[in-house]
Amino acid sequence: YEDMEEHLARGVHGCMVGRAVINRPWLFSTVDTRLYGESTDPIANRRELLMKYVDYAEEEYARALVEQANYAPKLRRGLLRHTANLFVAEPKGKKFRFELDQRLNVKTTSIRDCVLGAMEELH
Repeated sequence: YEDMEEHLARGVHGCMVGRAVINRPWLFSTVDTRLYGESTDPIANRRELLMKYVDYAEEEYARALVEQANYAPKLRRGLLRHTANLFVAEPKGKKFRFELDQRLNVKTTSIRDCVLGAMEELH
């Protein structure tokens, strides 16, 4: 955050964070309060974020099945690919990633069931 704050203080309109966000997405969960002066951040914890994202992913996948059926299987994995890193450096995070990947390999498992099954590993 320090580098971003420094650049924004100099008048830069935005900062590209790229791989940092992909590899550790939760790292930026407080960006609204830290950089933009909001009183609260929109998501309280990783599980809440993941479940909201699952709602979005299911909508996009359902739309792809109708509009681009050939593309839908690739989109399914693509939509969940970066969620695997959501629990990096957390207890049982590796188990979550492994289980998510295993469930994604079963083409008939819904996006929600892939995530919920992987989340069971976090308990």
